[in-house]
Amino acid sequence: MILAIDLGTTNFKAAVFDEALARLGEASAAAPYITNDAMRVEMDAGEVWATLVELIAQTCKLAGTHTTNIQSVAITSQAQSFTIMDDHGRARTAVISWLDKRGAAGPEGLSEALSRGWHEHCSFPALTAQMQLAHLMRLRAQAPRVLEEPGRVVPLPALIFERLGGVSLCDDNLAAMSGMYSLWAGAWREEALAACGLKPQQMPRLVSVGSGVPVAELNPSLPLGAGARLVSAGNDQTAGALGNGCRGGEVVVTLGTALVAYRFAGQHRGPYSPGGCWGPYPGGGYYELAFRDEGCLALDWAAETLMPGSLAATLIEAAARGQTAVTVESGFFVPGRMRTSQAWTGDLPTPDLKAYAVLEGLAMSLRQLVRDELTCSSGTVVRAIGGGSRSAVWLQIIADVLDCPVHRGSGDSLLGAALMAAGRSADVSGGEVFHPRLAKRSLLDERFDRWRKATDILGTETTARSKLRR
Repeated sequence: MILAIDLGTTNFKAAVFDEALARLGEASAAAPYITNDAMRVEMDAGEVWATLVELIAQTCKLAGTHTTNIQSVAITSQAQSFTIMDDHGRARTAVISWLDKRGAAGPEGLSEALSRGWHEHCSFPALTAQMQLAHLMRLRAQAPRVLEEPGRVVPLPALIFERLGGVSLCDDNLAAMSGMYSLWAGAWREEALAACGLKPQQMPRLVSVGSGVPVAELNPSLPLGAGARLVSAGNDQTAGALGNGCRGGEVVVTLGTALVAYRFAGQHRGPYSPGGCWGPYPGGGYYELAFRDEGCLALDWAAETLMPGSLAATLIEAAARGQTAVTVESGFFVPGRMRTSQAWTGDLPTPDLKAYAVLEGLAMSLRQLVRDELTCSSGTVVRAIGGGSRSAVWLQIIADVLDCPVHRGSGDSLLGAALMAAGRSADVSGGEVFHPRLAKRSLLDERFDRWRKATDILGTETTARSKLRR
């Protein structure tokens, strides 16, 4: 059997699969944050492990099995989160979340050697305060003794691998997002280690995404099957894409808290665009990813603003009514302006039209990701996953705005992790498909051009006001 674990930002999830990849049982638990404010976001390493122990036990119970029947443990994870541990497995710091914004300064804080060819080495186009490298640079400046040997950098999934089977693992897919790894060299980056005062032996063992290693030592409190393997399954977007059969010529979009567009980019290494994220894909080759922070987060905010006390489903029902009245001259919703008085702009005389503008505006933001940033053409097959994919109304609007057939995805990150452990690909046959309506093409193409101009104008005005304040 395969135990798949997704160490998500909001929830930790687990599922047990049999050898035919039938899901026998699954469970979830809230990620155990001890601090979560505007800047500082941390978990306690001991509580993380305790949460996983309970979650694994509950999942196995629901699956009608015991941990000794598990032959593979595959972990996919939020990227960046990590702790510092000593040789005895004691945490020197809390688990610092990727949401934590206390990291060192951005690109201006990098040495010339480290900034040179940055995007050829790192998945992300620039250093941010939330990246692992930024936090390690901060720790070196503020608490240098924490990083002294035998201190070791232990990413969140490596913490679980170490507790489960005595091996600290990190795959190249996750490592490439940290700023500490070189995609070009396929190893921890010397300049990054030097910037943090670290040595290679203080970093976890590197493996290719989706590959496994045998358990080094059994944990008597949670023993796995004899000869069990530990599989590092990359970031959760990669696992979710694999679970939905992402392959050449297709895009997997996530309609979750954020909007994410993900494609298999082929065998040629990136970077593919100045602002895109790229990295290794399971089984060989590379992926490209583009995202916007405003997804279902904006949908929920708009629902509460338009219809206080209502859920997103109520807004979607109103949008279905409002779409029949939209014209070229109708106003827009700009997701990036959520929580401001400028979220809606132009002529939107009814609540139903405002509700439609929300779904359309998010679909237009998605079109920028798929058509502009990932440079996919009209007609590209799109597979939609995430909470928003449950709405047939929204998926049809997305198909119309993108001018692409949209398939409702059926897989998830847990299936993707299990597929990596099994060395198999997903069966994505069947499922509901939403085809773009020819009658909508001209209207929506013109509206997209107008929406993009409105978005650019608002962005320019915001920048000008910010400069005046400074």
